[in-house]
Amino acid sequence: MFSEIEIFRKGCKPLAGILHKSSNSHILNYVRCGEPQKALYLYIKLFRNNVIGLSDRTFVALLKACAVLKDISTGSKLHGEVARLGLVEQNLFVGSTLVDMYGKCGLPARAQEVFGLILDPNIVSWTALILAFAENGHGEKALVLLEQMQRKGISPNVVTLVCCLKACCSIGAMGKGQVIHSEIERLGLMGKDVPIGNSLITMYSKCGCLTAAREVFERLAVRNVVSWTTLITGYAESGHDEEALACFKKMQMEGVPLDSVMLVCGLRVCSNVKTLDTGQHVHAEIERQGLLEKDLVLGNMLIDFYVKLGLLSRAQEVFDKLSVRNVYTWAIIIAGYAEYEHSGKALDYFVEMQHSGVMPDAVTYVCCMKACGLLGATETGRVIHAEIERLGLCQRNIIVGNSLVDMYVKWGLLREARQAFDRLQVRNVISWNALITGYAEHEYGEEVLKCLEKMFLDGIFPNIVSLVCGLKACASIGAIAKGIELHGEIMRIGYLDQDDLIGNSLVDMYAKCGLLMAAQEVFDLLPTRDVVSWNSLITGYVHFGEGKSVFNIFYNMLGENIQPDMVTFIVVLNACSRAGLFSEGKMLFEAMSEEYGITSTPEHHAGIVDLFCRTGHIEKALTIIKKLPCIPNVVIWRTVLGACRNLGNKEFGREALKHVLQLDQRDSSSYVLLSQTFAEAASVETGALTIAGSLL
Repeated sequence: MFSEIEIFRKGCKPLAGILHKSSNSHILNYVRCGEPQKALYLYIKLFRNNVIGLSDRTFVALLKACAVLKDISTGSKLHGEVARLGLVEQNLFVGSTLVDMYGKCGLPARAQEVFGLILDPNIVSWTALILAFAENGHGEKALVLLEQMQRKGISPNVVTLVCCLKACCSIGAMGKGQVIHSEIERLGLMGKDVPIGNSLITMYSKCGCLTAAREVFERLAVRNVVSWTTLITGYAESGHDEEALACFKKMQMEGVPLDSVMLVCGLRVCSNVKTLDTGQHVHAEIERQGLLEKDLVLGNMLIDFYVKLGLLSRAQEVFDKLSVRNVYTWAIIIAGYAEYEHSGKALDYFVEMQHSGVMPDAVTYVCCMKACGLLGATETGRVIHAEIERLGLCQRNIIVGNSLVDMYVKWGLLREARQAFDRLQVRNVISWNALITGYAEHEYGEEVLKCLEKMFLDGIFPNIVSLVCGLKACASIGAIAKGIELHGEIMRIGYLDQDDLIGNSLVDMYAKCGLLMAAQEVFDLLPTRDVVSWNSLITGYVHFGEGKSVFNIFYNMLGENIQPDMVTFIVVLNACSRAGLFSEGKMLFEAMSEEYGITSTPEHHAGIVDLFCRTGHIEKALTIIKKLPCIPNVVIWRTVLGACRNLGNKEFGREALKHVLQLDQRDSSSYVLLSQTFAEAASVETGALTIAGSLL
């Protein structure tokens, strides 16, 4: 551990002579003043085959130094010395400290071996052993030792009880914790000892019993910052953010001094609750104490707080003030810009991070791949891909691998996405969903269903995202048998009662496959029905010409106080067009903006124009077109042109053709359409070509 010590061990000759009393004093003073390295270095310099003159107190001090520094090598040598001198058996203080040293160095079994050599262990010895197991993840063993100690008639002291409460926390043994709590009450320690009270609060909090934790807290005669931090952290970690925030505010009102740990805790709570005011008070306190330059953890938490509230400019201000930045600092700011779709800024920071000499970690690469996917930055994304391949992150880190697949999917490069997917050594449901979503979005329905089948064979059960994509694929390719199979899986898992999206997708799948009765049955079983549910059902009835049912469903939706959205009106206007319901369609189009406040879109304009044209009101259709807030698209004018052909209207047909050719001069089919419109007139074809020629 210490280069000077190692050099001495390997190359220096042992010093001769008897150890002076001043050396004992120096060692003791070094340990007492918090300089354990110097104490051990002096010991090594004085080391001979037989160390002469070290006092018992000096051995204790040296063992404590080894415990602080976790220097098991020097500690083992000291063990040899005290064993040779018979101090383990003869001196309880030396033996107990040796037990403690092994515990602090993470070797509880060695601690127990030493404990077994102590002739008459006392409360200090037992506590050292119990602590050795409690602090090294062996809570059950620590509690067994407590029972053994009590059977020998030794009552626990405050330190023992704190150790045992820590053991209860580590294994969630609240029952045993309550027994210890009773013992604390019996000994009258509850209101007198702050560490005991804090340990009880921690134990109850970690075991999920926050009511008991709060009761203990309220009974404390003295509450220090640790008491408050423990309770607030307990609330925050259990998802009770509002209670955590209320405690934090009360603590501030009581004037409890805020240390770095409490400030970090406060920022975490403010981030979870998304409360700007309190977070800014914490920021001001950090600035007042001058901690931003001293404590990088606080700086990172402050940046994260502003990022989570979407205040990226404030986050950047804090970032710019930091004189030192680690990989977490860069990852937080990059993640923030990527999350809020400022992809270019995220990648700029990524480049700056590398120039500053900080190596990206897995989180940073994940954020940058997200930014590349959103921005379409294929060149940068491929560079990152090469780098994570070089580092072996794709194989070691499933989140990195999944993000790589997702990046290629967002670019629409499904072959590369599949290649990245196939190279993953471990795949979870998110891996499969990344690929399946890509296939579904690009309407590769067969590939979606193949992936789902392979996913099942690999023993990975689909979640809601997987199943929704599968239902979408079934709807797109008419795979009703597979859709029914997925419906069965959904019912088996119980997803229909858990998520509106899955129910709406089922309705949509059955409706698009023409099984309107099945769609209606699923719709009737939905625990909640939103506007998307109604739209899916209405669309199915429109698609298969069930005009009368469409309007019944629409008015039932209004009767259940579900407000129609823009999709609803597109579908219903389409139904009016198909059924030739001029008055109803005109009324609905007017009500859309006047009663429901929905701004009409090009799809709505196309729907109402199509309705007017189908019902022979071409002139009224042209009047609507002239009043449109935007330039009519080619679809609208083709609709008018088709109506003119059907009705033989030459005047409006020529006007429609003129606009079609202006919008799309490559549309030669319009010439044919116009010829068909005026086939009975001898000069029609010549006239059409003359018009077209003048436009071109």
